[in-house]
Amino acid sequence: MRTFCLLFVLEMLITGSVVAAEPNEIVGWGQNNKGQLNIPSGEFQDIAAGLRHGLGLTMDGEIIGWGEDNRGQISGVPTGQYQAVVAGEAHSMGLTTDGQIHGWGHDYWGQSTPPAGQFQAIAAGGEHSLGLLTNGEARGWGWNLRGQASPPWGVEFQAIAAGGEHSLGLTTDGEIVAWGYNKFGQATAPSGQFQAIAAGNVHSLGLTDDGEIIGWGANTAGQLDAPPGKYLAIAAGGWFSLGLTVGGQIVGWGANSSGQASPPSGEFLTMVGGGYHGLALVAPPGPCSFGGDLSCDTDDLDALYAVFNTSAPPTDEKFDLNSDGMVDVDDLDQWLSVGATKSGYSSPYLRGDLDLDRDIDLSDYSVLAFLFNPSGTYGPYLWEHGNGDGDDDIDLADYNWLTNNFSPLGYDIEEVPEPSVFCLLSSGLLLLARVRIRVRGSRSSLR
Repeated sequence: MRTFCLLFVLEMLITGSVVAAEPNEIVGWGQNNKGQLNIPSGEFQDIAAGLRHGLGLTMDGEIIGWGEDNRGQISGVPTGQYQAVVAGEAHSMGLTTDGQIHGWGHDYWGQSTPPAGQFQAIAAGGEHSLGLLTNGEARGWGWNLRGQASPPWGVEFQAIAAGGEHSLGLTTDGEIVAWGYNKFGQATAPSGQFQAIAAGNVHSLGLTDDGEIIGWGANTAGQLDAPPGKYLAIAAGGWFSLGLTVGGQIVGWGANSSGQASPPSGEFLTMVGGGYHGLALVAPPGPCSFGGDLSCDTDDLDALYAVFNTSAPPTDEKFDLNSDGMVDVDDLDQWLSVGATKSGYSSPYLRGDLDLDRDIDLSDYSVLAFLFNPSGTYGPYLWEHGNGDGDDDIDLADYNWLTNNFSPLGYDIEEVPEPSVFCLLSSGLLLLARVRIRVRGSRSSLR
């Protein structure tokens, strides 16, 4: 986790407008007064956001920087092969592939002069830095007036985070330990089991084992008020916060004077927060997205059914998800397993939800009973008709699929309509939800 920034002066804010990029490219939003959104093109594996600068780690281990360079925070990158990158207020650090830390940029307090050792992770705060040794111990250096660079000894950590003048560590037991400046309670961590941590200027965030975000510290801009939901990752900027949902979308809250808490739409791998801007890595298409649109939806499922029980090759091998040379029910199981973790427009309809009401109950049995056809005479049948096992008929085996997935209280994916149809009117924009109308007598459907 790395997020950092101290800002003590009021300045003119310029909002940057960024559109979605290609997979593994970086997108940015928020303030752009120093070029912190002038992001180079290319594919990246890691990103970092400082006060007014950004860093990207290319796929071949090179670090590229952009934005403010008044302290050499983007131009002073030492040569080497890197595996991670972080950014502080005006200094930067990279973790090499052999576990060494290199620092550059502002170094008045020694924040860019790391100690020797074998490290597995790094974090950069306002004017202090942290490193996580391979044995799980944390080390700190740089400005230490508040004790922010003095992590506790004898504690084994799995992750570290550095804020403005405070620091966090996630122990191997899943508990959070905090130290440093605590005027607003930012270094008073809650109890519980956590999987990730993030530190902003004067606030902190923790991601619980069940995907809930908990915040503590200053809340002057609402930076602790995370929207409800389940999240995969968190990041903290100056006075704003970011969360990555289970579907890969980024949600922002807190200070938003330059749009820093208003991330773009799309699917992302990770994100970081700077002083007044954010950066994110665009996610590549998942194995369940055959159309390459980053969404695993009913179109992908229908495409899988269209090549069911064929060999690969000659069928495109992208449909052979388990690489056994056949496109069959095992691939269907894998598609549903991957797709079911997504939310929003990427949510597949769970196999068995025949009436598309976000649960699997007796009404779905009624649909299956109406379409029951063991001989397959009226086929072909798709998943939405009740063909759960992917063969040519609707029989007792499909009833078994319904039974195995029976969930009358609904399944655990947020309800969102299918991709919609847009109608332009002279008075404005009308949004019509896409609906399915089944003509029972002829066993057909209209879309």
